[in-house]
Amino acid sequence: MLQRAGLLASTGPLLRLQCHSAFATESAGDAVAVLTQILAERWATHAEHGIGGLLVFNPTSASLAQILEGPREAVMQLYEAHRASERHMACKIISQESFSKGGELFDGRWSVLQSEADLEADLVGGAARLRDAYRTYAEAHANT
Repeated sequence: MLQRAGLLASTGPLLRLQCHSAFATESAGDAVAVLTQILAERWATHAEHGIGGLLVFNPTSASLAQILEGPREAVMQLYEAHRASERHMACKIISQESFSKGGELFDGRWSVLQSEADLEADLVGGAARLRDAYRTYAEAHANT
């Protein structure tokens, strides 16, 4: 469980972590039920800890790809809790990058997508592609 630290007006290092896992369930319906439960239980606390991100869910394979970003310690605590959970299996970090305040892609907000893609294969490098697309968009709209 994450240690409470308020909205973490962090002056420390920030981390963007991309990971992949699968639900340890017997059916796609069970995986959807677990995801629904996790969203109801956990996401409000993520914002309290300054963590934002993107979760992509494949209901057919019950796999997840996530991009987590926020204060390094809080992101790593969240990932370790995820890895230790009996609801998840085959947890793997795909990429990690440090960044400075102002470089957030999600700014403490969350998004959920559903995809039939092979999440591990097709979304490897997703954090870097998303970051680059965001920068291109921000540069194009800087003067508007």
